[in-house]
Amino acid sequence: MKRILAISLALLASAALFFGAFFIRPDSGNTDGKYKLGMGTAVTIESDNAEKDGAGASVTTVAVITDGAGKIVDCAVDCGQYKIKLDEVKAGGKGDNYTTKNELGDDYNMVAYSGGAAIAEWYAQAEYFAEYVKGKNAKEATLIDLNGGKSGDADLLAGCTIDITDFKAALVKAMGDTLAVEFESEKTPSISLAFINGDSVGELKEGAYPTKMTTDMAAVATLDGKVLAAICDVAETTVSYLEDGTLDGVSYGGTKREKLDSYGMKGNSGISAEWYEQSYNFCSYIKGMTASEIAAIAMGEDGKAANADLLAGCTVYVGDFIKIAEKAAKAAK
Repeated sequence: MKRILAISLALLASAALFFGAFFIRPDSGNTDGKYKLGMGTAVTIESDNAEKDGAGASVTTVAVITDGAGKIVDCAVDCGQYKIKLDEVKAGGKGDNYTTKNELGDDYNMVAYSGGAAIAEWYAQAEYFAEYVKGKNAKEATLIDLNGGKSGDADLLAGCTIDITDFKAALVKAMGDTLAVEFESEKTPSISLAFINGDSVGELKEGAYPTKMTTDMAAVATLDGKVLAAICDVAETTVSYLEDGTLDGVSYGGTKREKLDSYGMKGNSGISAEWYEQSYNFCSYIKGMTASEIAAIAMGEDGKAANADLLAGCTVYVGDFIKIAEKAAKAAK
């Protein structure tokens, strides 16, 4: 009897180890394979010395993947400091000829400009911040200490000495993202983030040039080159110069996702869906796709989706969605 009991216990132990190999994912520590992708954006108006340097906004976005316990397993940070001068406005704008700080890389020249005082270039410090927040939950994100805009934590300050006020603000938004996308993965996914910025200059009206600066953003969670989850968003900043060169004002009212139903698209969408809902539907459609497959999504002459399934949930112009989602997927690790 004892021998039978011992054999039974051994078999149970072996079974536990066998099935455990399938359900326990030691690469992430996440035992249920459930994750969330969230994104947040903080925008600071840039209008000082507009005549010399131009006016616009600094757009900082943080994207995070959190596990089933609500802890960050991957994080990405980028920032675009987008400004336009009056002579550029009069020339019709700069189109999409804007570059983020990550994209500038060493050419951002933070170290050289600081006379060697900066410990590393901007992108390297942003990466350090992203590594620092891994393992933190939403509450811990809100508790990141700031001292005059810089980190009050010596561990973070050791590799990130720049002002992180907008980093923290965007991170807190990302961790509290009510539209975060839930997904599952057997292995720890990775995150990538992409920006495309462009301007659109309106005709002179009532003595002023209205200029809209649009930042398209996409964050994707990927595994083996395929999209597991995606988020697309847009931040719009309006810059107005008077004809004599005086800055009339700079305004920003939140991203399109943040505006939710107040964006006011539902009644004119043809499918009773707001912008954030249509963005979500597009992002759901590209799940499982590679960057090249996203790029191949067909559009009609009107710029809307040619695929009936996609068009049923997304009636807006999809060219920008395709472009920014492809760029984010291409940047996947």
